[in-house]
Amino acid sequence: MIAEVSIACTRSGYAEVHSHSDDAVQSVQTTCDAFAAIRGDGSVVTWGSELDGADSSLVTAQLNTVVSIQATDCAFAAIRGDGTVVTWGSELGGGDSSRVQDQLKNVVAIQASELAFAALLADGSVVTWGFYANGGDSSSVQEQLKHGVYRIQKNKESFAAIKRDGTVVTWGGQKTSLDFRCIAVAASWWAFAAITEERRVVTWGEAAAGGDSTSVEDRLRDVLAISASERAFAALLFNGSVVTWGDADNGGDSSAVQDQLKHVRHISASGDAFAAILENGKVVTWGDPLEGGDSSAVREQLKSHVRDVQATCGAFAAIKEDGSVVTWGEESVGGDSSAVQDQLYSIEKVQAGRLLFVAVSFDSRVVAWSLWTLCGPARGSVFLVRSGFFNTDPHPGNLAVDDKYPGGRLIFYDFGQACELTDGQADGILQVIQSIVDFEAKDCVKAMDSLGCLKEGTDFKAVEGVVQKNFETGKVKSKRSKRKRELTEEEQQKKAPKQSEVMKYFQLPPALAFVSRAITQMQGVGVDYEFIDFVADKVPELQVERGAGISYIAGQLFKNWVRA
Repeated sequence: MIAEVSIACTRSGYAEVHSHSDDAVQSVQTTCDAFAAIRGDGSVVTWGSELDGADSSLVTAQLNTVVSIQATDCAFAAIRGDGTVVTWGSELGGGDSSRVQDQLKNVVAIQASELAFAALLADGSVVTWGFYANGGDSSSVQEQLKHGVYRIQKNKESFAAIKRDGTVVTWGGQKTSLDFRCIAVAASWWAFAAITEERRVVTWGEAAAGGDSTSVEDRLRDVLAISASERAFAALLFNGSVVTWGDADNGGDSSAVQDQLKHVRHISASGDAFAAILENGKVVTWGDPLEGGDSSAVREQLKSHVRDVQATCGAFAAIKEDGSVVTWGEESVGGDSSAVQDQLYSIEKVQAGRLLFVAVSFDSRVVAWSLWTLCGPARGSVFLVRSGFFNTDPHPGNLAVDDKYPGGRLIFYDFGQACELTDGQADGILQVIQSIVDFEAKDCVKAMDSLGCLKEGTDFKAVEGVVQKNFETGKVKSKRSKRKRELTEEEQQKKAPKQSEVMKYFQLPPALAFVSRAITQMQGVGVDYEFIDFVADKVPELQVERGAGISYIAGQLFKNWVRA
């Protein structure tokens, strides 16, 4: 039985969280474009981009009694109840822990940088794996990590281990040789800030990202806690005041609200902004206006009675004492909760991933909201279906991916073999893939007919029979497709026309011939590339873009639960 299924839609996509009445979701972790949720029974469910960890099929049998999960940008690491670790996802980003698997015993905590993991063992030692430049290689400090560590902090490319004697061991991109004893360490993307035993602050790393605190050094006394955005820090002092430094646009400059930052009890940080809760329940924000630094649109709701604030990479969610939730910041990562606002009542807690918020109510309802963004090598495939524009000869000499551009973009070097589909053709391709995901033979034949792939006088029942047989035998499928049960003997013996008997009804329109060529070329230059699987992974998002409403999404969720 499903206790509750909540969906959040935006113009460009949706995110979903599933919950069983006796098997509720306990927590959710995210990589760049995949999700991993721990269920109440300790099992794990994953979804999203397979390239970023959504495909956990190779370790499904091991994903039991899981108590926590951490994630790099493209891989997951799960700690089980017996202290062992299970990893999956990109090998480059820590998805392959085979090199250190025999050492991963009695693990009590894991931290993750952009592409590496660091595990803390019960005996105080540390084990690392993943990309060496992001902290996956700790061999230079291994002797210091053999005992005495009780906490690990991380940023994008480095780790800092705090030992019981107060010393700090660092490895990866940002290291320090400063001699000090500390009680806590905070991290921005490219710098660290440590609170010393004297309640002063020591910083290291990229100066512009908060690694240089000399401009406020005299004010950093009696420090209680430090919060960090991507490139700035905010220190909360024992007297309730706040000191900030680092990139001004990322919240390093709080001068505009400094007179309001009194009697502060807690500070949260999104990617480029901060939100402080005062003792009276009021919230004060500063930093990048687009990422939550400007909360003027919800100012009245944030004047009092706020008990907690959580943040994604670009938005905030405030839980009020009456169980309601107020959101602001970048809409695509949770700043807009209007689609589920009527469900955000009696909320006990909100958990924030990088890209989405997940709220849990006192009566165990689970509500999620965000935009499921595109990333990774599937862009070319999805771009074809989304825009209809593509290159019929997609090799590295004609195309490139600019991953530095926000959200990523394709670069076309050669337009000599570029081609463009009509909206109807792009939609038809999407409908064919949707029918393969759903095992709907009738819909598949209908979509092929709309594409002009079937001649006049086609025996649609015969073609449907062949397609159905291909679905039942697994000859045609996508990795996203799931089947509830095995076929019965009667179903297996069911007669259907031979494939050769229906081929006479098919034809290939010129535009689709170019699509076929492009797909074949991408299969030749890609790694484990399957066009249907890449696009199937984004079918719900693309359907919503093309106008599908709640009825479509609800139908998809129902089918997913039936197949599970």
